[in-house]
Amino acid sequence: MSTDETGLRCRRGEQCGDARREPAWATVPGGLCQFDTTTVKRAIQQLPRDYLELGHLLSKTGRTTDAPTGGTRELPVPLRLGVLTLQEDLVFEAGLWASAVGDHADVGSPDRRLRRAVELLLADWPALLHVPVMDVARLDGRDERLSGRSPVVLGEEDGVDGALRLLELHERVALVEGRTHRAHRLWSPCPKCQALALVREEGSGQVDCRCCHYREPLESYEARADVLAKAYERSAA
Repeated sequence: MSTDETGLRCRRGEQCGDARREPAWATVPGGLCQFDTTTVKRAIQQLPRDYLELGHLLSKTGRTTDAPTGGTRELPVPLRLGVLTLQEDLVFEAGLWASAVGDHADVGSPDRRLRRAVELLLADWPALLHVPVMDVARLDGRDERLSGRSPVVLGEEDGVDGALRLLELHERVALVEGRTHRAHRLWSPCPKCQALALVREEGSGQVDCRCCHYREPLESYEARADVLAKAYERSAA
């Protein structure tokens, strides 16, 4: 790892939570600044709660004006599948990095496995940020239930990469749950990576993908979303 000035800056770069300070120095070369280290740790602590909140969101139904008495309507199919995928990602990522830190039994219900993984990560917190580069295999973001494919990509990541992935998942849950009003979660998949990770900042005329960083004008997104919505309606009928 480089020890020049670039290597000593916080790994999050422009997304650094302490970017207001110039520069934001990492605690170790190629690592995170102290502010982001604390932010990531708090995010990991909340992952079990995130999983349960997504479960509550899936169980919610809303009375509709055109539904018969006693009738309810579930979440739109794309959003529902996105929530399910997000739950799966929480369990997978936490388990992956817990295994890199120490033993992790992949048994029991998903929420129990997630809680156990978080316990292991927090019990030896510094070890996560010092996990060396290793091979990682994961789905590339396309939901196989929508695309019909389950492409697996191989990459090399270290513990800091893993910590930032867990932080990103926590932030995505916050968007889905509406715990922040800075951005609105959109229901249709990204046209570039097919991930259900499109958001629109309040007041913005742009739509951004939190997964691959694709960007398009709001008007373009709305036209495409309208086509998709009509396609889903025809398939449901």
